[in-house]
Amino acid sequence: MNLYIDIETIPTQRQDFQDEIRAKITAPGQYKKPESIEKWMQEFGEAAFDDAWRKTSFDGTIGEIICIGFALGDGDAREVHRQLNVAESVMLANFNLTMSELLKDSYGNVIYPTWVGHNICDFDARFIWQRMVLNNVKPAFNIPYNEKPWSNKVFDTLYQWKGNNKSGGALDRICKAMNLKGKGDIDGSKVWDYVKAGKVAEVAEYCKDDVNKTRQLYKRMMFEG
Repeated sequence: MNLYIDIETIPTQRQDFQDEIRAKITAPGQYKKPESIEKWMQEFGEAAFDDAWRKTSFDGTIGEIICIGFALGDGDAREVHRQLNVAESVMLANFNLTMSELLKDSYGNVIYPTWVGHNICDFDARFIWQRMVLNNVKPAFNIPYNEKPWSNKVFDTLYQWKGNNKSGGALDRICKAMNLKGKGDIDGSKVWDYVKAGKVAEVAEYCKDDVNKTRQLYKRMMFEG
């Protein structure tokens, strides 16, 4: 049994981490004069901060999860998400409860599925585990956060397709090459902008769509569809 997983993440919302990032923004080395440095900071400092801050969405230590999409076997893709004014811990607790119920057979026995995702070994599984640790939400299920791509506990569609060279391995690109339906208006780079605009529901649908795409890709790679 496979569990298809995808997450959407956002930059750190903690002010102390934002302040730390801002304090590290400096003008490039070729600017020596104080007035030149000051001018650069006035013109480009905020953009440099925004770029550095947005990149924290890739760091499970300080970035946060806004949505988790999942599907067990051929079941419908589902998701849990939160609004910005809801603590991440609340969403993770909801996900924890949902998964503890989902990963049981009809006799109440625990199911240990293979986690399938696009870059799941280097990103999704570990990010989920890190955020659950940091939010003190003890997983009620097994998270294969430290598995190698060749483990039978995971199937990383990115690694299986590209090996160690991930260049050009975007899920949308591979799906298009296989004539699978492409994504809509959202991609990973736009998630924070949508969330900031209050469009979390659209992000949640995008996340479920990626779950479905990953399942389609997996089946194609296994010559099952």
